[in-house]
Formats: sequence, structure tokens, C-alpha cells
Amino acid sequence: MKAILISLLLAALPISSAYANESTSDAKKIKLALVRIPVTDKDLGYKDLSVRLPKVGMAVEFVKITKVAKGEDEPPHILAGDEIIDIFLSEPNQIVKAICPISGGQASYVIRGKKIIPQTRTAYWLMTNKCDYKG
Repeated sequence: MKAILISLLLAALPISSAYANESTSDAKKIKLALVRIPVTDKDLGYKDLSVRLPKVGMAVEFVKITKVAKGEDEPPHILAGDEIIDIFLSEPNQIVKAICPISGGQASYVIRGKKIIPQTRTAYWLMTNKCDYKG
């Protein structure tokens, strides 16, 4: 009985890790991911990235969400239990590039509990409206 239970659990491991990572281009799922990232510069009047991105003329191509499991972590930057949201974006227009030299492409965030940590200059600028990303 014990051997059967262990073999069933081992067989389920690849299936469970497949659900730990999700890529989507579905508009509803993208919006659900974007509303989790606040815009911290309250002077702009944007609550989250779902509002800010269209206002700066950037479109989301797709979003990838990864839940970091034990053994996949890379301390101190990525810890087990973290969630990584990668937002794949269109190229910013020249006005945006004049404000902050971002390349677009990808904005990555680590969500650790209630803390949201931007991982790229683009992610930092979209969240804070500041261009002084230190990495």
C-alpha cells in the first residue's frame, strides 16, 4: 500500500510543477496579473499597471507567472514561495523613451508576500515612475 502511494505521488510531481508556471495571452488573465502590480507614484492617479500601460502606449503581448518551489530558489533574490510575474510588452514609443531610456520587451516583478520587487528598469519605471533603477 505504501509503495503504491509513493509511486502515485511521484507520478503526480511532473503534473504539479506544470501548473506552477503559466503563460497566457488571454486578456482577462493578463488583467488579473496587472492589477496585482501597484503604481506607487500616486500623483499619476493610476492604481495599477492595468491602467498605466495603456496610458503610456504600451501593450501586453503575454504574461508568464512562475511560482518558485523549494530547490528552484536563488537566494537572496529569488526565494522559495516567491511568485514571479514576467510581463512581455510592446516597444515603448519615443516619448516614453525620452522620459526614461527603457527598452520595453519585458518587465519582471517578484512578489514575496505583500512585497512587490521590480527586477528590471522597465518594471521599476512602470511601478514607481522613477528612472533611477539600481538593480
